Amino acid sequence: MIKMRNPIELHSNVSAQILWLSAGKTVQLQVNQETISTRFEETQQLTGKIKGIMLGGALSESRSFIGCIRGVSLAGKPLKREDIDGNENLCDCETGCGIVEKAVEVKSKPKKQQIEHPFWPLTFNGTGFVEFENLRIDVRNRVEVTLQIRPRSSDGLLFYWGSLKDGRSSGDFLALYLVASQPHFFWNLGSGIAYVKATPISNHNWSTIEFGRTGRDGHISVDRGFANKQTSLPKNTHLDVSGFPLFIGGVTNFEKIPPKLRSLNRTFLGEIRFVSINEQPILITNVSSTNCPYSL
Repeated sequence: MIKMRNPIELHSNVSAQILWLSAGKTVQLQVNQETISTRFEETQQLTGKIKGIMLGGALSESRSFIGCIRGVSLAGKPLKREDIDGNENLCDCETGCGIVEKAVEVKSKPKKQQIEHPFWPLTFNGTGFVEFENLRIDVRNRVEVTLQIRPRSSDGLLFYWGSLKDGRSSGDFLALYLVASQPHFFWNLGSGIAYVKATPISNHNWSTIEFGRTGRDGHISVDRGFANKQTSLPKNTHLDVSGFPLFIGGVTNFEKIPPKLRSLNRTFLGEIRFVSINEQPILITNVSSTNCPYSL
């Protein structure tokens, strides 16, 4: 058995990783930023295939886990909810009350991942959001964003990447809104706000939205259908948002976004189960909640 030195805090978000290193005869347990290792004997090595894995409890145990498990992966492969026996007894966790991901930096080398195998959905209750502080990805010349969403309202902010310091209309940003069930992609390269909208999507159904720009040319499509296109004003062609916060589902203060967008001041109500920027999945894991102790 291996256990951490410090207990975890109830109603907080915890990321746990178990590494079984048979070559080095080592088991490693990492919980958030704390790591502990132990060695095992030859007789303790895993042999053959694992026939069954139990989450949240065991048949012989009288007490089961109470809480929310948002994502599980084995050997790097996400475990899908429909693969779990007894998933009809699982509940959806209402999340999204100001949860913050600290200083995420994505390596420039893209890793291919099929959007048909996303992480488990994150539910937004219409009052919260996710913030990635200081997100650093090179998108100066090109950016491609993919989201998979299931809305429960026809209006709301889905994605905002840019500065919120003073709400200047001249600041670079990317934004995706639902307006009357139509995805609207807004962007500014410093020479004025441009936008293009896609075909309407259905509430309560999953939709894949892809949007982005190369230079001044922007585009948006739904479920890999026809792409609507628009070109921003000259002369600027570069997008400078790397290092600024990325918001998903809402923002900290709608008064800080560009003035022309402030009338679109509704947070997202529904589920998001996949986000990627330039083919790199943005995993909403290992988050910590603020001002919402029961968010997860």
